[in-house]
Amino acid sequence: MNTPKYFIVVNGLKKGPFTAIELVNQEKLSLSTLVWYEGLNDWVELRNIKELTVLLESGKEKKKNKWFTLIVGSIVVLVLIYRHSDLFDAFYSGEIGSQGISSAGADEFLQIVVDAVDYANPITNDFALRLASRYPGEYNLNQICKIYDHLVTEWKYVNDSDKKENIRSASRTISNNLAGDCDDFAILMAATIESIGGDARISFAYNQEGGHAFAEVYVANSENEMERVAGIITSHYRYRSKRIHYRRDEDGKYWLNLDWFGSPQHPGGEYFDFEHEILFYPTSRPPFYKENNRNSTIKGH
Repeated sequence: MNTPKYFIVVNGLKKGPFTAIELVNQEKLSLSTLVWYEGLNDWVELRNIKELTVLLESGKEKKKNKWFTLIVGSIVVLVLIYRHSDLFDAFYSGEIGSQGISSAGADEFLQIVVDAVDYANPITNDFALRLASRYPGEYNLNQICKIYDHLVTEWKYVNDSDKKENIRSASRTISNNLAGDCDDFAILMAATIESIGGDARISFAYNQEGGHAFAEVYVANSENEMERVAGIITSHYRYRSKRIHYRRDEDGKYWLNLDWFGSPQHPGGEYFDFEHEILFYPTSRPPFYKENNRNSTIKGH
């Protein structure tokens, strides 16, 4: 059997022929790229050709692992600097900035997070809809509480291999029956919140002991609104008095913690004790990230 020679259309221009390997290495290639080879009656989207889909996704996985390894390695270097040099103080005082992670590496990792928070995927969207429908109506805090409770209660923690870190999409984690590690939990939490009309962000945070990921949801624009949010949460869980943890950013937006720490567990639980974080905003237009040190913006009602 002869190996097919593939042609594609990019920006209205026909390109080719390519072997399968040559094709998936082309720039600006996606699952929606139009493809044709001898034997097809018409042009089809790449997603409809199984061989090419497998090769393309495999290439993305390798690229993702490459950049994740780069970022984790950079963090390890920072920890070593902390233990063995005064340079650590310079880093956190802003004298060195973000040299621990190259701009290209952080940009690539941002795209990984954007792809993973697949809130428009039917699997993710239907999952969020089923949970939120327990509290019908427009997007509301009781829906957030229901999503949080379900994920925390049903989550099955499974650590990633020490040889390879996996950043799984929300839909993939749902298909895995809600199993994974902290970044999988944070990504799924953010994606389900986004699916029902909320705005979420994800923190990859670090201290001397290691790293942790968690999601936050945007809930208020003022201290008075935040007090109302805290009141709804304490009422939902029938607490007489419970500290609700949140952060106010430089734009005056209030973000509610959705991590799994604290007892009992609830939205607004305790924060991971971090020293430095990279915050990802995967659904902003355009998506972006920023680096922070832990500071007095962490509050509680």
